[in-house]
Amino acid sequence: MSGGGGVPVHPASHNKTHKIIGLTIAIFAVILSIATALCKKAEVEEVICKVESSNSWAHYQAKKLRQSFMEVSAEQLGLNKATVPQDKQDKVNALLKKYSDNAERYKGELEEISHKAKEAEHEEKLVAHRAKLYSFSEILLQISIILCSITLLTESTIYTKFGVGLAIAGAAMTAYAFFSNPAWHEILKLSSH
Repeated sequence: MSGGGGVPVHPASHNKTHKIIGLTIAIFAVILSIATALCKKAEVEEVICKVESSNSWAHYQAKKLRQSFMEVSAEQLGLNKATVPQDKQDKVNALLKKYSDNAERYKGELEEISHKAKEAEHEEKLVAHRAKLYSFSEILLQISIILCSITLLTESTIYTKFGVGLAIAGAAMTAYAFFSNPAWHEILKLSSH
């Protein structure tokens, strides 16, 4: 009996080879399930980051509208100030100050909200990148399982060799995506102090 690819499979070692390949497939399936779970988690995190970013930009727009309203109100009041009777000038000045102060306060808040929204967008991009890595590693691991299964049918060990190579690449990609999470960087900083 020939294993194809120049590697013979002898009947005495046939059962042992199948057991090893079966165990290899089981290990790849476990790694695949881990990659799948991490991919789903990353996809959920991506949606959460997208919602946070959208909410922050909506909050920014609401504050921007309030700021514009306060500025326009202050300008309008300033233009109409001359038509207000002298005994009401103090109230107009107080209102004018209030509108101007609110416009300035909103301006400061806008910078903070914009910064928060940009951080959420950045986090979304990082999480999306990790999700893509997990997804691609899933594909590699699925193909590796299929190739190892073909070995059981054809008794050609060349498929197992390719399967193992793809599984190593898939596992490495999963590990890279997992450890590229910024949360790990924070944990490592804390543990080094």
